[in-house]
Amino acid sequence: MGAYINGFYVFSPVSDNDRAGILYVATILSLIFSVITLIVRYHIQRRTFGLDFWIIVAATVVALGQYAAIFAGLDNYALGKAVSLMSESDQLNAGRSAIASICLFLISNALTKCSVIFFMKRLFSTDNRTARLLCNGLLGAVGVWVLASILGLNIACGPSTKFALSDRCSGQITRWSVVATFDSLFELAIFFLSIILVVPLQMTREIKLSVVFAFSFRLVVAIFAIIHVYYVSQWSSSSDPGIATVYSLLWQQVELGYALMAATIPTLRSFIRAYEKAMGWESSYYIKNTNTRTANSTYQLSTMQTSRHEEEGAVFGLRRLSTSDKSPLRPDRPNYKAQIYGPGLHDVAEHLPRRTKSNGSGGSEEPIIRKDVEIQVSSEAAH
Repeated sequence: MGAYINGFYVFSPVSDNDRAGILYVATILSLIFSVITLIVRYHIQRRTFGLDFWIIVAATVVALGQYAAIFAGLDNYALGKAVSLMSESDQLNAGRSAIASICLFLISNALTKCSVIFFMKRLFSTDNRTARLLCNGLLGAVGVWVLASILGLNIACGPSTKFALSDRCSGQITRWSVVATFDSLFELAIFFLSIILVVPLQMTREIKLSVVFAFSFRLVVAIFAIIHVYYVSQWSSSSDPGIATVYSLLWQQVELGYALMAATIPTLRSFIRAYEKAMGWESSYYIKNTNTRTANSTYQLSTMQTSRHEEEGAVFGLRRLSTSDKSPLRPDRPNYKAQIYGPGLHDVAEHLPRRTKSNGSGGSEEPIIRKDVEIQVSSEAAH
């Protein structure tokens, strides 16, 4: 496959009849960025893996299958070369690789949208029934769209028609235009849904803009979808579909890689940190380990019930921030003394309660709070 050009070894030389090297570069870069993004997402949510994380994992796994289909076509079936350099079997197998990559691309792209929607659902819909309904409705629409897209692009368009010079699959421009239109509409819907859910919240305008700005990165996916359709149209009218396919598949890699990255951007600290503080939460991955105890003060606490936000995992496992202050929050022995002076109060003193320190702490090995209250009542005659 490789060749020496001017004394340098070139893995996949690019020429007028061979553009496989361009597709190699685009696919490898998209693969690298996708894997790095998943590692970053794991680092962000390593304490509490919500459903949005597992969906982006599934999207990345499907994307790996898409990359594998491209590499298989490039390595074994002359994908990326002119039709004149492809045998009949190569044309058929390269067509299968291209169609497999398209189907996996649609599935992975849809899963990235679902991951963002599930993240929004956890972020906004804890006490908002309308937000849950909107997110669930959008999830259902994405599911219908991806199934309809796979069927619509492959009905009466088999692998044998992918690189045919005549009798090429008809209607591909219309089919891809419909697919890309809904692809773009879903990205717009996600963006406007973030605005609808953030605006009613009682927080500063700067915080709201920061959250909405995080979701606005998804709008670039719509731009890549439109560019992708343009190169599909070039393939449909090209005299050499083998070369024209390279550029449609190239923009497919660009859109997929960016869609995977844009699904993680809203979870970054710089965008939601202020939102969490405004809501009274702290992300679990910002909580430091505060199990270190000093030699002079040890507090053993009984098991307590978790808060509602902890049970629901409102923002990928948000929890109340525990303190690491070394000074005791509750003194070991507070003393409260009250002395009352006045005429005729001898009888009152007999009926006033006298508090002493508690003998237990309801489950702890040591008393957590000890409280001594001493009340003295006396009467002095006025002079």
